[in-house]
Amino acid sequence: MEMKELLNKLGIKSKEKLLEFLVAYSRFEFALKKTNHIKSTDGNAEANWEKFISKVKDNFNPAKTDNLKKAVDYLLEFPAKKQIIQDKKLIFKEHLSTKKGPIACRLYHCIRITRNNLFHGGKFPNGSEPELARNTKLIEYSIIVLNEFTQLDSKVNECFW
Repeated sequence: MEMKELLNKLGIKSKEKLLEFLVAYSRFEFALKKTNHIKSTDGNAEANWEKFISKVKDNFNPAKTDNLKKAVDYLLEFPAKKQIIQDKKLIFKEHLSTKKGPIACRLYHCIRITRNNLFHGGKFPNGSEPELARNTKLIEYSIIVLNEFTQLDSKVNECFW
């Protein structure tokens, strides 16, 4: 299967946007670890999003720009769904973490779920995904929010770039 065909099947219109999202996400996690937003699970170093978000959540202004507001509104209204097992079947279900709590926390969970769905291939458990157009929007709007998150901490921003 050609890459273009695979991206079409995933509902992703732009491989450049997909790459931008994946690079931004991984670079953001790198910046978190470099700025001591880090946790250890079984000796593995992991980015501690929770520590970062708890520090900056009160400074996050979803209405800072029109683009950010549009991204935030979409991600909160149509958050990424998490793949779960229910009745021995793989299904997608809205995750409580994207519905309750401070806006920055909800956005963080939506972005992580989007990344996990892409990286772990959870988009097609039972054939094609009925809402393919959402994948592109989730990616594009996640990039906007990730960029804003980097602006909330000067040290994270410096390490990100």
